[in-house]
Amino acid sequence: MDLAITSSTYYQQRDYDCGSIGNETTEEEYMNKLLSIFNECSRVVKTTGALVFNLGYKYLNGNLSLIPYKFALKALENNKVFLINQITRTKTNLTLRQENRKLIQSTKPFFVFAKIKEYCFKLNEYLSRLDRKNKKQLLIFQK
Repeated sequence: MDLAITSSTYYQQRDYDCGSIGNETTEEEYMNKLLSIFNECSRVVKTTGALVFNLGYKYLNGNLSLIPYKFALKALENNKVFLINQITRTKTNLTLRQENRKLIQSTKPFFVFAKIKEYCFKLNEYLSRLDRKNKKQLLIFQK
């Protein structure tokens, strides 16, 4: 595989009632499962490929837990990978918080890892596709 993209369930956010990831009793257990998934993705991605992990935030005991960043650090410690980008996705369909003491978290980090420094992104191809898409959208808006 050239690319693996994941979006794991949030830690203790929902009860999926099937023992899936996210229902662990401790943050450490959750992190270990995430790293297990990461290791498997790393195993099947080509040497020149990339891994993208999208993780959500979680408040624990009133504190923002920073689980996504803790994961990224652990992935770097336990694997032979490089963190080459952290892309921030801004959500447009925001949900209200149950308590009125916190602002709504409107972003999610996407961590992009590579297995070697000579990873392969076809950036020019991507940019040309993006440029064509933007031009099409511009034409739509001009009509």
